[in-house]
Amino acid sequence: MRHGCPRWKSIVSTYLIRSFFLCVLSVSVLASELHQEPMPDSVLDYLVYSNHNAPYQYSDVESGHKGIVCQVVDAIAEEAGLEVHPHMEPIKRMKRSIRSDRYRHWITYGMRAWENQTDWDKHHFARTNIFRFQPVAVLPKDSSLQLQQLSDVGAVKVLLIHGFDYGATRSLLINGGAQIDEVDNQQKALSMLRQGRADLFIEDGLRIDFALREMELTKNDFRVVPIMPSSSRFDVTLVMSEDTPKEQITLMNDVLARMKNSGELEALVADSRLDSTL
Repeated sequence: MRHGCPRWKSIVSTYLIRSFFLCVLSVSVLASELHQEPMPDSVLDYLVYSNHNAPYQYSDVESGHKGIVCQVVDAIAEEAGLEVHPHMEPIKRMKRSIRSDRYRHWITYGMRAWENQTDWDKHHFARTNIFRFQPVAVLPKDSSLQLQQLSDVGAVKVLLIHGFDYGATRSLLINGGAQIDEVDNQQKALSMLRQGRADLFIEDGLRIDFALREMELTKNDFRVVPIMPSSSRFDVTLVMSEDTPKEQITLMNDVLARMKNSGELEALVADSRLDSTL
């Protein structure tokens, strides 16, 4: 056995040396993956706020990402020669991703009310608005609840979309005694209203139009009441990230202005309204 020991030590030594170099190689590969080259300037990250945001942003199996904002982004990307990479997250998570600089050279939409907020004020809001949100309350057709403003809601069961950012609205409802129930999408909320399982659903008017069309229903199947006065704080436009090249920001503003002046923006919104199919 003593004569075999030197050979065994040699085998062990060789194995340890090879293992060491394999470890070094693995660490080098991992380090390379962690420090990849940044995306080329020809790529534009397009941030999509979940899949329950039709007709503004949504996707389907056949044609991918669709909607009013998607068409505007595609027009800008085509003119700039950019490749669009969509990323879909619920809006609350998306805002965290934006704060942490997870994405670079991104574009999405934002409300004018966000323009001076800490998380958004360093980014580039376009000069031209695309559309305006109109918050509405949807009630069962036979509901006796009288609403003129949000504070009239009271101690009833209110449906909201899970993952959406309602700002101060949620607190106002809860302080007024409302019971909040979050649902996955607009169609689920409207079905619950028809079944008598909730008292009202608060949502944007154009998203309601789209959901009713998808369900082959009309506004006559419900009571739809504006819950807040129309305001410029509900205006929506495109936003580009702080690190976006200046020429792309200029192009965004030029394309939006041209689409507005030609009536194309107005037509995109009008085509999404329920009344346009009646």
